[in-house]
Amino acid sequence: MVEYVSFHGTESSVAEKKIRYDAENLEFTSLTRERQKRYSNRGGSFQGSRKSKPKSPGSLGYGFYTFIRPENMAEQFISRICESYKIIEVKTVIKENEVLDFEDEDTRFKFHEFRQSFKKHIDAIYRDLDRPRNTAKQHSVDGIIIESFINSLFKNENKLVNAVLMWTYTPLDGDESLHSYVPNSLELCIRNKRNICSLKERKE
Repeated sequence: MVEYVSFHGTESSVAEKKIRYDAENLEFTSLTRERQKRYSNRGGSFQGSRKSKPKSPGSLGYGFYTFIRPENMAEQFISRICESYKIIEVKTVIKENEVLDFEDEDTRFKFHEFRQSFKKHIDAIYRDLDRPRNTAKQHSVDGIIIESFINSLFKNENKLVNAVLMWTYTPLDGDESLHSYVPNSLELCIRNKRNICSLKERKE
């Protein structure tokens, strides 16, 4: 088992009224579930309501996004978005073999091999998720492929992935033209609430 302490920034009202510092209140989804939202129970027609609109994944797929390093990255990120916010300290314990660690060279090579072979399948997923795209703020296309890679690992190797770990670049300056390929933070995307041991407000 490996233990992580990471940090998540969110609006004060979300932390206090929705999450309430309890992992049971977190909502998790999957690529399969989001793709199914595109179709109603009546013959596959699109559900036009906002509630049923499919959600695109983040850069590391679906899950609860946190920062491990630097410790102040969550605050730097959320303070640009809203004035009233909370920083949640997250303690997570996960089996080491259930972490998809992109710092591992073999994992990166295996992922890119999968990416090449997966290209022919991605158009259908684009359509079901309303054609998301990579931007400086969010790499949803990468997230789609990571989700599909995780599904492939489970199907072909019976490998369960409950978290994704990767160094990424988080824009902080508000200017998308300054987006960098040099990472500035280590992100942990948690995919299973059962791995979260505690959520508490971080106070300076």
